[in-house]
Amino acid sequence: MIKSPISEPHSLTASSKIAQASDEPTLSSDYLTLSRDFALSRGVSMSAILEGTDFSLATLLNPPPRIPHSQMEQIMYNLLGKLGNEYQAGVDYGLFMGLNAHGTLGIAIQGARNLLEASNLLVQFIQTRASLQVAEMIAEGDTVRLRIAEVPSMELDHAENLSVMFEISLLISFYSIIRNMLKAHKSEGQMELSFTVPEPKVWPDYLQNLDGKVRFNQPYLELAVPTFWLQLSISPIDSELSKVARQMCADELRNLKPKDIVERLLEKIRDVQGAKPSLNQLADEMHMSVSTLQRRLKQQGLTFQQLKDKARFEQARQLLEQTQLPADEIAARLGFSDASNFTKSFKLWTGQTPMAFRKSRSTSGV
Repeated sequence: MIKSPISEPHSLTASSKIAQASDEPTLSSDYLTLSRDFALSRGVSMSAILEGTDFSLATLLNPPPRIPHSQMEQIMYNLLGKLGNEYQAGVDYGLFMGLNAHGTLGIAIQGARNLLEASNLLVQFIQTRASLQVAEMIAEGDTVRLRIAEVPSMELDHAENLSVMFEISLLISFYSIIRNMLKAHKSEGQMELSFTVPEPKVWPDYLQNLDGKVRFNQPYLELAVPTFWLQLSISPIDSELSKVARQMCADELRNLKPKDIVERLLEKIRDVQGAKPSLNQLADEMHMSVSTLQRRLKQQGLTFQQLKDKARFEQARQLLEQTQLPADEIAARLGFSDASNFTKSFKLWTGQTPMAFRKSRSTSGV
């Protein structure tokens, strides 16, 4: 039996039929409900926001636990078309998106004793909200930055406008939630909101009057707060309810199976012939730090070298089975320095030389 460098993924136990049916990125249907209620508050018809989706009006009343990202993207596109300016729409949607709009994670966070505990819950469970998102806390002197990485790429027309609305609404939601959490404290310092999208020609009034710094055209989507804010006390809600919500978040995170980090990294590695991309290069492409990427691989019991070996093995097997290319050419395509190193690695993976493997597959009729 062939020994692949990394075992195949375990079977999926998903939280909804939609999640089970596809590896497409998903997000919590809490945001479908939020968009429904926001649209109603703005006088936008439900039929209008569902145009081009697979959803019916009944779905808005009884949604599945998770929905495909592409469907939600279409809904937001439709909603933005009715609202107009993407910057103002982002502000309005973000202010509408209170802590309860974030579902079980919002309830879990409401049981936090301070902002540090709340932030750690967000970092730990953000993927229960949107499967492609990653959050990390970065300490820089007297400031701590909450960085949101792996923001889903928009694929529709006018994708830039959608990205603007997404970024503005997300950070405005976080900004508003933090202000509300710390309203009992009159502390010095202010928040700083950094957006990757371009600066608007005309700023919405809310952004102009924001009690904090706002920056556009930044390399990362971030919200920064003074470090000492993290220890300021928060009045928690029912601790038993919060504990149940945390457990539900943990269960959902285990059950989720998006097109995960391993699959996406394998795709990126396979797409490159010759020398494979480095860990630093892939981290840059995925808009996250090297340490975050390494941590996420470690959570799945993997190293970057194992991942690279798996991609090389799969490519080598395909080329040996489906072509008659010589070993030295296959080695070059896979980024090995020479055929000898390729042969040595292949023997570690399968117990056979590449040519012996090709012969055995040909003989067996595979």
